[in-house]
Amino acid sequence: MSKKNEPFFQLSEREVMIGILLVFASCFCLFFAGYVWGRYSTYQQSARDFSMELRRSLHAYTSGSFDVSGDDPLIEDFDSDNNGEGGEGERFVAEDSESLSKEQ
Repeated sequence: MSKKNEPFFQLSEREVMIGILLVFASCFCLFFAGYVWGRYSTYQQSARDFSMELRRSLHAYTSGSFDVSGDDPLIEDFDSDNNGEGGEGERFVAEDSESLSKEQ
């Protein structure tokens, strides 16, 4: 009857420490894998977005429907050097779209 109070199995202190270490290592691996997966999927999404924007821009350039009115963010980036006053950036984009339409 004295056996009723003893635990079903005995673990040494070393085995307990190894078990705790394995649990922490498993958690670290899972969190690291989740981090890498999240970074990779974010990279894939931004690459898809960039690809779609590049296709849209190239289609606009080649079809001659590119708007040089200043609404396009690409032109605004060019104009940031000129404090938004047009100038070289707009001429560069306009000349580029004209040369593309002549090549067709």
